[in-house]
Amino acid sequence: MCKNIYQNPKGHEHDLLSLCCIDKTLNGWNLERTASICRERCGGQGYLAHNKFGDYLAAAHAALTAEGDNRVLMVKICKDMMTNILKKGHKLPELKNCPFRHIAKLTDVSQLETLSDLLKYRETVLFQKLVADTKNLKSSGVSGYNILMRETSDVMQNLATAYGERHTMDFCISVLVNQIKNTQNKALMMRVFRLFGAECINRDLSFYMI
Repeated sequence: MCKNIYQNPKGHEHDLLSLCCIDKTLNGWNLERTASICRERCGGQGYLAHNKFGDYLAAAHAALTAEGDNRVLMVKICKDMMTNILKKGHKLPELKNCPFRHIAKLTDVSQLETLSDLLKYRETVLFQKLVADTKNLKSSGVSGYNILMRETSDVMQNLATAYGERHTMDFCISVLVNQIKNTQNKALMMRVFRLFGAECINRDLSFYMI
């Protein structure tokens, strides 16, 4: 996704750096999880050097800290979001269907467009919470450092993750519509993309239930 956008950044000039940051963080964490789970599933054989799981884990942990610690990059993403939206007039993602009037009545929420709307909704709610919390804490006399690094840390980490997963889902839909022509390949990748979206929703299910 980021490689394509970097080559043609039109429409993403304001958040190109944020997209590169979230691409780095999500890929690093995904490599660590993939390598750890695959090593576990292989049992004792997973310890053999020939399987290279040790190399993958070492690369993953390097990716979590090299060229910017992942958690620090997530804070930067949120700071840039606040600047772009509150000061430069850029907009939060628009939902196609209301989570309350439409999505809540569906018996199947695993379709790609619905998953995309749910991810957009979470991103919007978390951004609004971050803005409100920051304003209230400033008015209470809390220092900017403590607001950034302590009081709003969890919200920012969740918001940056939602931002990255929403962009990932939108790109998956775009690839499915515009790039994959083979019917069998399209059906297979649709299942993969739906699984990704469903996993994101399931991980944060308490948010959607409340």
